[in-house]
Amino acid sequence: PAALAMGNLERTEGRLPEAIKAYEQAKAAEPDNATLLNNLGVAYTEAGRFDEARASLELALQKREAAATHLNLGNALIGLKRLPDAVPHLVSATRLDPSASVAWLRLGTVLRATGELAGAEAALQRAVALSHAPDAGYELAIVHQSQKRLALAAHDFQQVLEAQPDHANAAYQLGATLQALGDANGTLAALRQYLAVAAGNSAEDARQGQARTHTSHHDGRPFADVSC
Repeated sequence: PAALAMGNLERTEGRLPEAIKAYEQAKAAEPDNATLLNNLGVAYTEAGRFDEARASLELALQKREAAATHLNLGNALIGLKRLPDAVPHLVSATRLDPSASVAWLRLGTVLRATGELAGAEAALQRAVALSHAPDAGYELAIVHQSQKRLALAAHDFQQVLEAQPDHANAAYQLGATLQALGDANGTLAALRQYLAVAAGNSAEDARQGQARTHTSHHDGRPFADVSC
């Protein structure tokens, strides 16, 4: 229908209120259109209207099961901070589309947040194998850091930085991890890289202060806690 196409166009152009209005008009004419209900749910999620997104996506799944709809419903539930409820939908997304690296990444991230580190590691390893995306590698490194497998975490952070040298979080966490491993020179190199890529970012002021103090004095005192 024309209203669905218009909604897709408005959403692509970043005009969410207009997209939602078009989708809602289309829904009045075709209330059982699973694609429409899915797209409306995504637009609601992007607008921060997570409960409306959940309702629309649950209805879409009643009409037709699809990996993308399970993933989108998982995202809406994450927005509602209902992480345990998101897990089954993310699992379903990976079951229906095992090549969906984004679904594996989201599943691993949620499992890490809920403390299920073994499951998180397995999911994130799949995400890395499928996409080699720095974000997936970073999340996997954080899991290994949380498991106190620090040498492996350091390797993961280094891999992320090889792929994306301006990944500030990876540089900072690499410094923290190498310090915990007793690698003073590696710590300094990582922190200098972090300071170079974080320069000018006011959101990083606190960490930049810690990193500057450590690199200036290099007195061996820990600047970060690696128990993420």
